[in-house]
Amino acid sequence: MCLTFVMLKANAAPDEWQLILINNRDEDFSRPTEKAHWDGHILCSTDLKAGTNGGTWLGISRRGRIGVLMNIMEPTCSAKTKFSRGNLVKEYLQSACDPLCYLQEVIIPDAQKYSGFVLLLLERRALNNGYKWNLFTYSNQSNRGIESFFTGVYGYGNSVPDLPFLKVKRGLQRFENIVLKFHSSTQDPEPILADLLNLLKDSKENFPDEQLQSQGAHYEIAVQKRLSRCFYDLLPHQEYGTRTHSIILIDGSGRVLFVEENRCALGESWTREKFAFELC
Repeated sequence: MCLTFVMLKANAAPDEWQLILINNRDEDFSRPTEKAHWDGHILCSTDLKAGTNGGTWLGISRRGRIGVLMNIMEPTCSAKTKFSRGNLVKEYLQSACDPLCYLQEVIIPDAQKYSGFVLLLLERRALNNGYKWNLFTYSNQSNRGIESFFTGVYGYGNSVPDLPFLKVKRGLQRFENIVLKFHSSTQDPEPILADLLNLLKDSKENFPDEQLQSQGAHYEIAVQKRLSRCFYDLLPHQEYGTRTHSIILIDGSGRVLFVEENRCALGESWTREKFAFELC
């Protein structure tokens, strides 16, 4: 399963972090995936599985947009599902619609044709003499509809946002402590990257977890316990686990550092991709 933590700070100074976003992708190791790369003005990894149409779970554009997709934990997807969720992020990053318009006019009318998801859409907007980031969230399995935020720290996982897993609650507390520790974007980024990666690689069980156990009742207890970790490692003879860490750091002047770590199979070492650029 996956998780995302995000920090937003309105009116950040040019040398302060204005946005920090981290994400774990848990997936089958047999699922073909292209590492993070530029596709026009969009930086993202690409899901190469047949039928996904080159979708992604996380991406950023030079124009100041970020999209993140997480699936809702549930039994095997219904055969009635018509659309691939992987297109939701890519189409937003390519769209001329603002996040609210995109959700209202593109996503919500067909939302029930997808398996369960949580979608995070972010956009950078001018504010006085600087900029702010707006975060819009939507889940097709929640009654809360579209929610929007512009400052604070937030955590999301494979449940509806109002019923978070315990690992999201505890991870969010740790994430908040990390972002409070690091303010300046002019310092060496390696210390904050190390702390954020340690959080993403945390293998401590957060169990029992009533919400996870309810949604994951179709899993054995041993699997539920592993799913309660931020970092999901493989059970013997399984080819599923945390295979990608993503970190996005953006300062008040629009300078971006995007770091992605990947492993492609059990026992393989992690590889790192790093991109530094400025928003338009």
